[in-house]
Amino acid sequence: MSSGHVRPSTTPLLNYLPPELLSEIFLKFVASDPDNQRKLVTILSLVCSNWYKVASSTPQLWTKFMYTSWGKAPSRHVSKWLKHFSTRKCDSLPFELILESDYYTWPKINEVLSIASSTATTLNLYLRRSAAMLALFNPIQFAGIKSSLGPQPLISWDRLEKLTVTLHVEGTRSCGALWPPRHIQNPETEVMAPMPRLTHLSLQSFTRSNGPLATLTFPWAQLVSLEIGQYLSEPEGILRVLQRCSALEDCRLHLYGVRWWQFILGEGHLSLPRLRRLAVLADAWYDHDHLFEWILAPLFAPALEYLELRIGNLGKWADLGDILNFIRRSGVNLRHLVLQNVQVAEDMLTSFLSSAELQSLEILTVLNVLPQLVSFLEYGAQNPGVLPHLQVLDLTLSQCRHHFDLREAFDQFVAARVPESHLSEGCSNGDGCDECSQVSLKKWWLEPCVHVGWLDGCGNWRIV
Repeated sequence: MSSGHVRPSTTPLLNYLPPELLSEIFLKFVASDPDNQRKLVTILSLVCSNWYKVASSTPQLWTKFMYTSWGKAPSRHVSKWLKHFSTRKCDSLPFELILESDYYTWPKINEVLSIASSTATTLNLYLRRSAAMLALFNPIQFAGIKSSLGPQPLISWDRLEKLTVTLHVEGTRSCGALWPPRHIQNPETEVMAPMPRLTHLSLQSFTRSNGPLATLTFPWAQLVSLEIGQYLSEPEGILRVLQRCSALEDCRLHLYGVRWWQFILGEGHLSLPRLRRLAVLADAWYDHDHLFEWILAPLFAPALEYLELRIGNLGKWADLGDILNFIRRSGVNLRHLVLQNVQVAEDMLTSFLSSAELQSLEILTVLNVLPQLVSFLEYGAQNPGVLPHLQVLDLTLSQCRHHFDLREAFDQFVAARVPESHLSEGCSNGDGCDECSQVSLKKWWLEPCVHVGWLDGCGNWRIV
């Protein structure tokens, strides 16, 4: 039987075949054409309404389970599907679980999660507050007090390594009702479900109505990677969270809707000895005067190699000296610097990029380049000792139309650091070239104008 000739209208009896026989047929298809497994899955789901039974009978083939329900209540059968699938998973295989719903209730989600929690290694949740509570917390059992919901299965994420939680925005009309905002955790009645292996955590769309981040009892001390996206709450709460993340190596913060005077500048001491990557993104409504001072002043991160500072508009930037003070204080050998919408005086920008603190820089990325960069490029063309280890120069033009001088200065900068033979199409900057091995600058771009770093209606960063 050829997979190309299987059609729903001509194969009604497939739905009545036992899962074992369906699984055997499917495995034969996969064995004969392993490169088209996705196509075979599509065909199987079209011709057989019980395709999930086939999946649960062939656990060695699957590493992801995804269920979405938009604008309607999730199916009550999802727990049955997940039970068949999860209980047969091999413990040595990774298992990614994705659950997404904007509905205000999810029947039996605690049962679904209690089944999957013992096998999932990656969990991605897009849920309302009430459903997220059931995924993350276990109720505290008080002696002699019965829950109004009856006995609740306890959740323990024993294998979970990566967790992403995106809260559906509440307090808006959805599904015909207006639901008031509430805190996501009540420490008096709920405790965080165990996550002994969790190392990567991403929290999206948390607002002050969900309570301060510092009150959430995630295993902060064991995290290697932390992303806080689209965060609207008390900014000092982020510092309190980071103070608990002693093992952190990668940190990404996306802040919006908070004014600079709400920051507690230099509050306490923030030591992250293993931190290698730090990215701070601020939206177009920020007052940026003290943004870098707020995050960099208390920070000690001697292992930092990658620093990304982005602002969503061309507003006033803080003094770039805050960055240099941080590098000097921490003894950082920065390798990759990313800047967006830098709007400072020409002499300040030239002094910053030519400073001794940035001499170890290997990659420089500047998004929405303004004419102020012309002065630095001209200075760098005349002084090869500036950024002597620079290997990659990646510039993206802003929407400003005065780019002729910038293009000319860029070409001069590159020509001063790259032999003429390497500028021609005949040279690939490739391996094995003796002359190329002595050239520090390997790659360079001056990209055309794009609109970078704006926020859409959902608070997502877009590049168009």
